[in-house]
Amino acid sequence: MSDNIDVTPGTGKTVATDDVGGAQYQQVKVNIGADGVATPLNAGAGAVASGTLRTTLGSDDPAVVSLAALQAAAVSTGPVLAPTAATPIKGAITTAMTGTTSTSLLAAPGAATYNYITTIIVSNASSTVGTNVLLQDGSGGTTMMTIPAAVNYGGAVITLPVPLKQTTANTALYVQNETTGSSTKVSVVGYTGA
Repeated sequence: MSDNIDVTPGTGKTVATDDVGGAQYQQVKVNIGADGVATPLNAGAGAVASGTLRTTLGSDDPAVVSLAALQAAAVSTGPVLAPTAATPIKGAITTAMTGTTSTSLLAAPGAATYNYITTIIVSNASSTVGTNVLLQDGSGGTTMMTIPAAVNYGGAVITLPVPLKQTTANTALYVQNETTGSSTKVSVVGYTGA
């Protein structure tokens, strides 16, 4: 630990701190100015001398730099938000599916637009047969999601943090049981957009 050092305002002295108790601390040299403010000399971006109260964040503050990096990442890879011209949609299979026939859940949204799914609810009333429910891009099309539906009202309620964009524009959304004999119903909520 450092010896006591005179840090009287106006001394203009440069002081340094050492490692404390073997812990690894960065050495920081400060200059004590005539106004009593300790100014870091070698502290690196965003460092502040001990005892200084910061009321604003500088552009070089590590917290600001990190936030800026996160914001940039969110812009380039973040969730697809509802477009301005989004139209809310919902669909439901209200007559239980007992076979493996691909069944229409949402109509095709129109030229150059897609279905975006934000919530999916699946239930299975069968007391003996569980299944997986396939969310499909068109009738018998590419499976976009597989959702378990166990017996005795098993199933799932899925709220997606990022909307699931249907693979193909202007295509209806379908669902299909993987096995025969279950008694499943499916509902979805979302929006359409480009």
